[in-house]
Amino acid sequence: MNAPHRAEIIQAPMSVEERASATDRVLAARERYVARGVSTPSLVVDRAEGMRVWDVDGREFLDFAGGIACQNLGHGPSAVVAAVHEQVDRYLHQCFMVGTYEPYVELCRRLDELWPGDAETKSILLNSGAEAIENAVKIARAATGRPAVVVFERGFHGRTLLTLTMTEKIAYKKGFGPFAPEVYRAPAPYEYRGVSVDDAIAGLERLLKAEVDPASVACAVLEPVQGEGGFIPMPADYLRRLRSSSTTTGSSGSTTRCSRVSAAPVRCGRSRITASSPTCSWRESPWAAGYRLPRSRAARS
Repeated sequence: MNAPHRAEIIQAPMSVEERASATDRVLAARERYVARGVSTPSLVVDRAEGMRVWDVDGREFLDFAGGIACQNLGHGPSAVVAAVHEQVDRYLHQCFMVGTYEPYVELCRRLDELWPGDAETKSILLNSGAEAIENAVKIARAATGRPAVVVFERGFHGRTLLTLTMTEKIAYKKGFGPFAPEVYRAPAPYEYRGVSVDDAIAGLERLLKAEVDPASVACAVLEPVQGEGGFIPMPADYLRRLRSSSTTTGSSGSTTRCSRVSAAPVRCGRSRITASSPTCSWRESPWAAGYRLPRSRAARS
């Protein structure tokens, strides 16, 4: 079934009176039945195709949000739609802990092929970005026997208790403390704002001398391209020096994480990730055209 045909089926005919009140009706119901913990705009989506979205009143919009960087292939790419229809006819959910299924295993195999470098890797597929980050930290702590986590200025990692602790944004954190212990924040380079690579490395070295013992650091969690921080790419030289610093200071179990913003190849080239040779990474939904595909991945050493 091609995209235009799908759109025709999805868009139900409505009278002028119905369309005039459709947005107000849905927003009123949203106010009554949906918790305020999630912020939403006045846009009420009826259908989407490619880079366009139509609201319930028939207005057409260009989509520059893409489900927050989850629709890099556009809405309804034919290959993804065909795969979804095929899977629906088989089963929708099994829970991998209850019954092994081949698509899970095959996806992990293909992820191993995409990993930069020659190291063998293993993956775990999870429900959300925050869950993937928390599992990456757990893996690092279990592997190293160390508690401390180093994060970086302007980073965003999620809104669960641990990932909110790791995130630098008061608007998200206000009223939700106390936060998780053993999380330490270092400067990140932002040359446009006057923070050079040398400045960031010097700040990290100060942190490891003044606030946290390097021998207690399990991992460093970094976005190669910061998303909420302002779409700031980390210089390749910084990633190399960061890796060198973590090795020489004793935190050789450090992990480097890729955020959902930098997960898509168009955003973050494989060479940029290779510069830091991460032992564990996290990537999210741009790989799956908006379907949930966060995962933590660890390289076997």
